[in-house]
Amino acid sequence: RRKMFHSLKDLQKFTVVTPEGEAGTMEDVIFHDHDWVVRYAIVDLADDRRYVLVIPETLERIDRKSRQIFTSLSKEMLHHSPDFHIDHPISRSIETEVHDYFQWPYYWEGEKAIPTTGPDDLTGVPLAEMEIDLEQQQSEMAESEEEFYDNLKRFDDVTSYHLQTRDGQELGRLDDFIVQDEDWKIMYAIVTLGGLIPTKRVIVSPSQMEEIDHVEGEIIVPLKAETINASLEFSEEMLIDENYDWSRHDPGR
Repeated sequence: RRKMFHSLKDLQKFTVVTPEGEAGTMEDVIFHDHDWVVRYAIVDLADDRRYVLVIPETLERIDRKSRQIFTSLSKEMLHHSPDFHIDHPISRSIETEVHDYFQWPYYWEGEKAIPTTGPDDLTGVPLAEMEIDLEQQQSEMAESEEEFYDNLKRFDDVTSYHLQTRDGQELGRLDDFIVQDEDWKIMYAIVTLGGLIPTKRVIVSPSQMEEIDHVEGEIIVPLKAETINASLEFSEEMLIDENYDWSRHDPGR
């Protein structure tokens, strides 16, 4: 199957269809801003009036014409799945509950495992020293996990953030992401230039986004105004054209 490119903003409100029929709508996604990959789709279950998380691997097909996303999950599985409170930050406990319910593998498994020492390596190591070392490792893991969740973002939370140069010059605002449906990797960012009076939308690589500041609603990029103004302009026809060569937008990736 040929991988296709989609606007995340466009995918919002697509109908989610199970083998038994319509179940709800795509409300938003949660992505990691270092890997630039979508980790979860947030589905609004129409009948249940609540939100649930599903992993992109269960979203088998996107039909742009009918505005439908087809999932392998059954209605019953979604109906009994754990609630997701859309205004609450995601945590490892929430992820674990969801993955355990659906029996999905932990994508994070092995990322932050505490190093263990074999019996042959314990000779001459005082117990107190081992406990201090373990406490330090656990503390480092907690800090690492906190940083990890700082990097998990809702798409809706970052749209309209302002792009700034390192010296504080405003370039435009983040308008959309382009995602490909093979592994739900975020391939490109769409940035609207022109301030209050938009001039055009251009394509920027997410790898150019150095820092996302939630307090100020800003994204820091190592680009100059003339560079981003010279970027190729985005048009909706690019997404419709199945033969469009997206690799022309890949410098620096």
